[in-house]
Amino acid sequence: MERGTKNNKNKNIKNMAKYQVNKDKCLGCFICTVNCPQGMAQDDDGKAKVADSDAVETCGGESVCPHGVIEKEEA
Repeated sequence: MERGTKNNKNKNIKNMAKYQVNKDKCLGCFICTVNCPQGMAQDDDGKAKVADSDAVETCGGESVCPHGVIEKEEA
């Protein structure tokens, strides 16, 4: 098995931030889906989920949620 080749195919892909919803803080108001319909969606638990981190980044990242429950994932 070759080492270090798994990530080599992704060298030319731009590293956009990845986002997640803090489910413990999410109110389920879905203002985020209005602010960023391409990036946010309703999850099965009745709370928001990130559907597309790149779209969330374009929409404003953490500021998409007025309650501050969208968090940037640590790399």
